[in-house]
Amino acid sequence: MMRAGSIEQVKEEESKLSTQVEELKQVLKEASNRAKGDVKRELTENGFRIDAFAKALHNTVHEPNVSMDKITTATMTLIDSVGGLNLIVDRPSVVPIVEEVSAETKALGDEVISNSKALLSKTQALVKEVKTRNDNGEDNKDEPMTWVMFSSGRTGVLEAFENLINILKRNGHRAGLVAAPEEEEEETQQKSYVQMQVEVANKWLQRRPSKPEIQANGEKATQIVIDIAEKMAEDLKDSEKEEMTQLITESKELFAECKKKYDSDNASALMDRLRELRTGVERGAVGRVVRDFGADAPLADLDVVVDAERDEAKRKFILERKIAELLAQLGRVKKTARFVADAARPGPAIAQELDKSMRQTELLAPLLVKAAEERVAKPDDAAVVENYKKLLAQYSESMSRVRDLCDQSVDPMDFVQTAGEAISRMKEETSKLNDPQKCAYTSNAITR
Repeated sequence: MMRAGSIEQVKEEESKLSTQVEELKQVLKEASNRAKGDVKRELTENGFRIDAFAKALHNTVHEPNVSMDKITTATMTLIDSVGGLNLIVDRPSVVPIVEEVSAETKALGDEVISNSKALLSKTQALVKEVKTRNDNGEDNKDEPMTWVMFSSGRTGVLEAFENLINILKRNGHRAGLVAAPEEEEEETQQKSYVQMQVEVANKWLQRRPSKPEIQANGEKATQIVIDIAEKMAEDLKDSEKEEMTQLITESKELFAECKKKYDSDNASALMDRLRELRTGVERGAVGRVVRDFGADAPLADLDVVVDAERDEAKRKFILERKIAELLAQLGRVKKTARFVADAARPGPAIAQELDKSMRQTELLAPLLVKAAEERVAKPDDAAVVENYKKLLAQYSESMSRVRDLCDQSVDPMDFVQTAGEAISRMKEETSKLNDPQKCAYTSNAITR
């Protein structure tokens, strides 16, 4: 302010200074509330003086035809009042003395440092990935880069940030610096089963030696995550299957070592592998939702088949094929719903509703099959036709409910990316075929 070339510049700088003074006053107020005795009194008095001199400077700056000398004097007075705080801060009685800390406190501090390093490392890796992609020109120059292009990296950064925040909240609560965290029951509403298992495993791996109960639960949770990943890997193909299999193998080896003897490097590596497994399982669940809910119910066009085909033997053959397709689709959807309940983030309430809707769909399937058989056997019976249509509508509605619950449970950005990849693949495969019916089916699937 004292070096400003004009009154207008002074007013602009004074406006910024007023904001900083307000922040300083708030800090002084919090400090005086925590302080005692003479320190509390002097902090309060300094706060009043700084407030008074800051207001005096503000009034001076906005006086008509004020001189720069007068502004300089008011500024120096405020600076002197702020400088008086140094005399209080530098007192030996105010400077905290570092005493020997307990093993538990040191472990909590190490946990904060470890998670801070993890966040920094993952952020640097993401930045490097973005820079490499940009330098290599891997993406269309006309297409802006978005989060979904860096699924693995963004997930790692967000998880590391969330872990650090949660640790700071817990430690802050222990120190009486922040309010108590929300109830764990509320937090788990947004967590998947796999995520909760990874967190249980991390409690075992982060703090050693662990209590027998924590270790037993951690080992069990680790095995559960590996088992779910193995089931997911069964349906993967090519490079995705190879990557997941390699990740599972590494996790098993590290798991075996950590059960034998604690080693911080192995424990840290296993935590990273478990997080990667969780990401792979969640992404796999999204892929299954896109793939398995993209088709119509095989019996949806049965009326057309019955009306178009008059040969009874051919009608029965087509019906048997469609029933086989229906049951195969039902098996895939059931498996997908189970993966979504485990790997996505439906929360307990939606997971229970998903399980209930899936059971209802399974109960309706044999009823629909029987109605379809009667529909083909008695094409002119109005009651049979009506019963078939009613059960088909109920089955379709129940299947739609399962699909909607799965849609609610997966990451929207992952879903958009996976759906886009599936659409591109379907278009590419269809372009190689000279089959109008297949093209029409693909078009309908893409629309859905």
